[in-house]
Amino acid sequence: MSPVQYRIERNPLTKSDSYRLRFLPQGTAGYREVAKRVALKHPGSSVEQIMNHLKSAFDEINGLLAEGMQVTLEDALTVRPSFHARLDHPDDPLPPMDELLRLSVSATRPFVKDLQDAAELERVSS
Repeated sequence: MSPVQYRIERNPLTKSDSYRLRFLPQGTAGYREVAKRVALKHPGSSVEQIMNHLKSAFDEINGLLAEGMQVTLEDALTVRPSFHARLDHPDDPLPPMDELLRLSVSATRPFVKDLQDAAELERVSS
């Protein structure tokens, strides 16, 4: 397993000098990459079948969100609709949907804990 790489950067938002860690992705994994890994653990399913299941799951999650539900996958993620709007008065018209509606996605504690237990960090010089 590759380590999680980061570099240290100065934080320009603080008055006294402070620094933050910047995550350096080693690539991007999509449906196919995830499906390949799942297929290794479940040899009875093809990569294409698993990709279709993953896409179907996200279609269903999107449908539940559109019905006003919060979706919590107990050992992974919580997804909920959120809003980005500033109204001057309570009876102001809402902004257009593409400006107003957003998604909030957060990892559950067990998911974060599993990552913390599994990950190794590697500092990369700037």
